[in-house]
Order: sequence, then structure tokens, then C-alpha cells
Amino acid sequence: MALVASRPGSLATTVLPALRHALGRHGDRTTDLSRATLWAALDGRGRQRLLDLVHTLVSFDDFGPLLLRKRAAHVIAIGHTSGSDIASGVLAGIQLELQLRGSACLSPQRSRRTPTSTPCR
Repeated sequence: MALVASRPGSLATTVLPALRHALGRHGDRTTDLSRATLWAALDGRGRQRLLDLVHTLVSFDDFGPLLLRKRAAHVIAIGHTSGSDIASGVLAGIQLELQLRGSACLSPQRSRRTPTSTPCR
């Protein structure tokens, strides 16, 4: 979720302070590696396979389902259960982004689109 929210143009950036606070307060509940991975994700950094999956999910490029499956499988293959946990977090971030984009697309401020405004899909 943190990696999705930290992408430039994400509407989910509003959750980043809460995620930072939770990690700062409860980071000792996970391993050092997981904690470092979460801190990196909050800054938009991660393994290339994670970045590729997120890009495929949020990009407006025409990626096919086979590429999405391949990239998801590369993430799920991380560790024993870590990959599926990460994929669940990415999915939660994508769902939040879609919900926020839906509400932003319906807001009066979005009725006048500018060349730099984020597309509503």
C-alpha cells in the first residue's frame, strides 16, 4: 500500500503520514528486513519486481493479462509468505487509489480538466 501511495500523482498520499506513524510506533513487531522494506516503500523505493507490478497496475499503458500475471507471480515468489503479503498490500493500495479517483472524478473541482490533471478512469 505504501508503495502505491508514494507514487507521484497518487491520490492515496493522504495515508502516508498514518503509515509512517504506525511504522514508527509499531515497527518492532516485524523483522529488521521487513521494517527497512516498509520504510523504503514509504519513500517510493522497492525491489524492481514490486515497482514493475505497481507500474503495470496503475499505468495507462496497454499491458496484457499475461504480463500482469508474470509480474504478480514474481512478487508472490518472494519468501515463504512475504510475497503474497506484499501482493495483498499492493492490491489494498490499488483499491484505495481507485476509490479515491472515483470520488475525485465526481467532485466539482474535477469538472474542468487541465492538461496536467490526473485522468479519471
